[in-house]
Amino acid sequence: MNEREKFESMASLKNKPETEADNIATRLKNNVKKLRHTILTGPPGTGKSRTLNNLINQLKSEDSIGTVETVQFHPQYSYQDFIEGFTVKSGVFDYKKGIFLEFLDRCDDNKLNIFIIDEFNRADVSSVFGELLGLLDYEDGKTITLPNSRREISLGKNTLILGTMNSADKNIALMDFALRRRFSFLFTPPDYDGLTKWINSIGLELPEFQVNDYVNAIKVLNHRIIRHPLLGKNMTLGQSFFVPKTSNNSTIKSDDIFSIFSEMVVPQLETYVGHGNNNELAQILSPSIADKLKIGEPVTPQDVTELLNLLSRSKENF
Repeated sequence: MNEREKFESMASLKNKPETEADNIATRLKNNVKKLRHTILTGPPGTGKSRTLNNLINQLKSEDSIGTVETVQFHPQYSYQDFIEGFTVKSGVFDYKKGIFLEFLDRCDDNKLNIFIIDEFNRADVSSVFGELLGLLDYEDGKTITLPNSRREISLGKNTLILGTMNSADKNIALMDFALRRRFSFLFTPPDYDGLTKWINSIGLELPEFQVNDYVNAIKVLNHRIIRHPLLGKNMTLGQSFFVPKTSNNSTIKSDDIFSIFSEMVVPQLETYVGHGNNNELAQILSPSIADKLKIGEPVTPQDVTELLNLLSRSKENF
């Protein structure tokens, strides 16, 4: 098969089945049962944190979980924050345990203990984990000695690290293999079945569209992103992009859809392909929207309606 044939064969690739979200939840629970440290990866807005939270709530209802701690990584997060270090207090160095060490001290030896790391790849993870990497090899009874306190620690047989990771972030490539081989990674794609149920639960008031039309337009849009040689599955847009961020889950109206596309979807795609790369944007959205962005004209509600019409009625294979 030559390169052209390979590319054309991509057009016939099908999106994940609509039960994929349930499949991911099941696989995650199985990993937890087997005590596998696991990271849910995927584009922004695909429900990775929600999947983790649902699992934690289920385990709590079964009374099978002990200590749970959650932290969100960021670029300034450090080994001192996570494991141990020193702070200056009243002019002297004061020893301080990090959040993970405090978590270990609270663990219940008779139940499953879970440490959750949101935005896993936003910190320099190898630096933050330090010697802790040596405890993630699933070796019973393995211990390490911390350099500052000289304390000996182990994870025990029922302590697990779970996390979420945005696959659209470029710094995902910086994670080293020593770290990657100690975790299982579950890719979480957009959940169209969940999106359909979500929208049906709150209502959609669009004169020209049914819920299935709207969801199909989103499928086609993501299919174009998957097929694009500069983007791919990691750059698709999760289902939460396409529901307004309102406190009362009120019915979705035309103004809401316009805001979603003009203020979130289009800027996100511009960032993906690079500002000024209008030819690339035209392949994903429409030439008319790309032309407007090129000369600085605002995207109008009519532009969004035409785009949705184009996408929802598309005969593209996926």
